[in-house]
Amino acid sequence: TLLASSAASDVYKRQEEKASEKILADAVIDLPENDPAIDRAVKIIEENLIKEMPDCHVTSLHENDAGYAPLLQKYEDKGLETLIIDMDFYVEEDAEPGVFTPGTSYEGYSWMFTRESKDDTWTLEENGFLL
Repeated sequence: TLLASSAASDVYKRQEEKASEKILADAVIDLPENDPAIDRAVKIIEENLIKEMPDCHVTSLHENDAGYAPLLQKYEDKGLETLIIDMDFYVEEDAEPGVFTPGTSYEGYSWMFTRESKDDTWTLEENGFLL
């Protein structure tokens, strides 16, 4: 049974890798390069998309703090650094109807991260249409 479990795990990993390739395949990513903390934040986004929004294709990821002052202040008052990454995406035509409409593009879906210091990794606090 351990072998069967391992084989099932390998199949899941391959499916996850395919989903990952599909989700970010055409994305324009306008974020600081060579920053392991930012890379980890993008990985968290990717993992969430694979689990929660597998029929979405990201068209753009970019840093944005415009208009988020009250939300940011809530976390900064606790001594936390903040990062907001906005995502534009479209939903596949043949996706199951749900929260997002199949065949539709969306802009400004936000992922908000915090960390205690520059040496820490980002933690996802909130995501969605935050404004």
